[in-house]
Amino acid sequence: DLLEPFNFYVHRASKTDPTAAPNGCDALLILVPCPTLLRNADVANLPREKALEFYRQQFDDEIVAKARKAVLKRLAAMK
Repeated sequence: DLLEPFNFYVHRASKTDPTAAPNGCDALLILVPCPTLLRNADVANLPREKALEFYRQQFDDEIVAKARKAVLKRLAAMK
């Protein structure tokens, strides 16, 4: 579970590099804290997509939705 409020990192590449996004658009990267992934030695031998799916399954849709909602709420307050 995510603890609220939580800090997150926002990188707006298009602010310093106009080629990072089409004209009139932005390029944002937002890093949100998450619970520690459970490591599995067998995953190291899987193809990249299969390994990503294994780790992706550790976060249910509710946790992702909750984090998204919290980030958007905080970003909206910055206007």
